[in-house]
Amino acid sequence: MGTNVHEQPAATADAGLRKVREVADRLRLHTKVVTRMVLRGDFPNAVKLGRDWRIPASDVDAYLAARRVKPEGGVA
Repeated sequence: MGTNVHEQPAATADAGLRKVREVADRLRLHTKVVTRMVLRGDFPNAVKLGRDWRIPASDVDAYLAARRVKPEGGVA
């Protein structure tokens, strides 16, 4: 039996590209906020496919890494 492309997870089928809904869920934001972030340039490698945006997972990871709070001082 062969693998049907429709059975593959979205991330595999889109080579690491995430839908706005997936990014919104991960960031715990509304989809409209994520779309505004795309338009503002927060995800510089986002691509528009038809009417929908796709955001590379690496852009999401970079966005999160840039916003991580580093603890000050040593371990308490």
